[in-house]
Amino acid sequence: PARRAPNSPRPIDLDLLYAGGRTCTTETLQLPHPRLADRRFVLEPLAAIRPALVIPGTGRTVRGLLRDLTSDEPPLRMLADLW
Repeated sequence: PARRAPNSPRPIDLDLLYAGGRTCTTETLQLPHPRLADRRFVLEPLAAIRPALVIPGTGRTVRGLLRDLTSDEPPLRMLADLW
């Protein structure tokens, strides 16, 4: 199949973030997700359930990645905070 431009429309978009201690780098798959450490919307919920998880390839914990995150993305709001 023809290669799509990054972030172009597609029938399904499934981001695999992490698969245990597995790592994989192919033309079509990279594990852990290459931008996992740059996304607050991924790190905050993950830190709530597995803060000490070390992300393969980074040698860093989710807690540490979140602490050092520099992003314009605002902190997540809990659903309960919206009511």
